[in-house]
Amino acid sequence: MRLSKYFEDIVKKQRVLGYHMPKILCPPADESQIIEVETKLNLRFNSELKELYTFANGIQLDYVTPLGFTGLIPIHNFIPLSTAIEYYNVQK
Repeated sequence: MRLSKYFEDIVKKQRVLGYHMPKILCPPADESQIIEVETKLNLRFNSELKELYTFANGIQLDYVTPLGFTGLIPIHNFIPLSTAIEYYNVQK
């Protein structure tokens, strides 16, 4: 089974349970977005991470919802690729 199928199952279950996270899931990233981030961060995503981002490009944090309710997996934020670049640039 592909990793994205597991993510899809998690999101479906969260919708049934009334979780907030599926409502703030971003649309999938495309290959060019992934390549852009890999280039800017000077790294290569493994196949699982690429699959995750082609499932959804993170979540749109609303800064109102408690962080434990925003992750694909509770307590873990799933940041969009653009946010990863921003965080990287702050750390430089």
